[in-house]
Amino acid sequence: MKKYILCFTFIILFSCKENTESYPFEDSEQVVVDTTFEEKDNSSFMDTSSIQSIEDDYIEKHKELTYEEAIATNSIYDLREFIDKNPNHENIDLLNKRLIDLEVEEIYNDKNTGEMPTSEKISSQYSSVSSISISNDTSCELIIRYSGDDSKMISIPASKTRSISIQSGSYKITASACGYNYAGSESLSGDYTSRYYISTSYR
Repeated sequence: MKKYILCFTFIILFSCKENTESYPFEDSEQVVVDTTFEEKDNSSFMDTSSIQSIEDDYIEKHKELTYEEAIATNSIYDLREFIDKNPNHENIDLLNKRLIDLEVEEIYNDKNTGEMPTSEKISSQYSSVSSISISNDTSCELIIRYSGDDSKMISIPASKTRSISIQSGSYKITASACGYNYAGSESLSGDYTSRYYISTSYR
């Protein structure tokens, strides 16, 4: 719908009389009204349906998720937000596992992700629970994620060694440190050791 602004221009015409006591507008006042319409471009205005659509999108994005919606979502952001708001949820372990699985998939699908070396097995005996000793020889915090039957994450400070126990099985594994991501897969079934460092080469 076009909007119009009605502009009024008043032109005052009067004659000067020698009589100084006369009022300037007496018997001579004329008013001319210019009724020209100025058309305004309405392209910068949104109609009510567009505004309502934006409001609906905002409400949809900021609504509180149910547990069923959170555990089924593919959005890392939404799941993290639900976990932050519900740290004592009765199914927090399942929620954290789902989050790790999504984070691993995101790193796997990133074209900039590097290849991750495999862990070194230090025992030939099979065990239903695998133990991995991880040394962080980088200058940054190292985050290792295991995605599988027993998805877990471990954070290791720079120049430190930590161990993690996990159910034996096949896993997708990612390592993140100093802004770089690496990914690989392993079948774990015993005791292992891993050492992570970042090597820079110049060409």
